[in-house]
Amino acid sequence: MIRIASFVLLFLLCSVKVSAQTLSEKYDHIKEDFLGKSYFGVHAGIAIPFMEFSDNDPSHITSGYAKSGFTYNFTFRYAFTEYFGVTAKYFSTSNSFDSQKLQNDFNSKLGPLTSNSYTYTSDPWTIEGFMFAPTYLFKSKNYNIEFGVGIGKVNSTLPQNTLTIISPSDSINIYSQGAYQSNNWAVSIEGAFRYMITKNVILSAQGDVLITDHTYKNITTYLTNNTGNYMIVPSYDYLQPFRLIHLTIGIGFQFEE
Repeated sequence: MIRIASFVLLFLLCSVKVSAQTLSEKYDHIKEDFLGKSYFGVHAGIAIPFMEFSDNDPSHITSGYAKSGFTYNFTFRYAFTEYFGVTAKYFSTSNSFDSQKLQNDFNSKLGPLTSNSYTYTSDPWTIEGFMFAPTYLFKSKNYNIEFGVGIGKVNSTLPQNTLTIISPSDSINIYSQGAYQSNNWAVSIEGAFRYMITKNVILSAQGDVLITDHTYKNITTYLTNNTGNYMIVPSYDYLQPFRLIHLTIGIGFQFEE
């Protein structure tokens, strides 16, 4: 009887051990299914300027007069180990220029001196490029939290803008500045939250702080009047610091390895 009882007890212990191992293996397998594969996603959202880029004080030479805009990106992330990977991202951002504020500044500051009235129009700021970031992953069964510090090369366009003197009407002058390109290195602090909807479909939210400074060289200003005559103002260089917060959401996919 004692032998039978001992045998039954041993059998039960082995069964519990096997069951525990099986559950553990299943859990680890689910984690690996989500966290151990390549991720590719498309995201879109808001681009928020700050510091010099959003400054609208005309007495500051680096005031960007930028307003909140639209951004989108394509992101690829690959996890080399359980906790470490790399993220590559292409992004494009457009921030409108606060031309109404600058127009008001011209009218309030220059109007009393010249008895003229001014209108001001401008294209938006645009910036785009590629960023690469070593990425640290914090894992759970159904989601990832990811952090990284990125570096990359980005390109930007100085907006084409026009200042028009509309009063007095017989002395209409237009100051027109052509669009210029600049590129420079950029750094970013990046984070992401990715939630598994199904085995291969991921809901993703991303955010980053982008920092880069761009210099536009040999900018030329043209002065014209209502008779069609014009003159060219000597060229100059202009430095614009870009400071942006990108907040995006999107959908992504993970792939079998």
